[in-house]
Amino acid sequence: MADVQQMAARVADLLESRLRVHGPSLAVLVRKAGRRLPRKVRRAARELASFEGLARHPKGIMMVNQTRAEAAYEICMSH
Repeated sequence: MADVQQMAARVADLLESRLRVHGPSLAVLVRKAGRRLPRKVRRAARELASFEGLARHPKGIMMVNQTRAEAAYEICMSH
């Protein structure tokens, strides 16, 4: 599957197009979308945003749980 940054970018694009929220990062988009997202999707998107922050740094990528990132991505994409 794709890396965490690509997954986060895809979810961010969907949030921008479907909910019409704009921002520089997935974390900002999730905060702006707020209650328009179901709790489960909002939680998964926040988790994916935190993984995206870790994945920006070479040592941080080692701390990302790829299985949890993929599960969060699937939850976000199913909505």
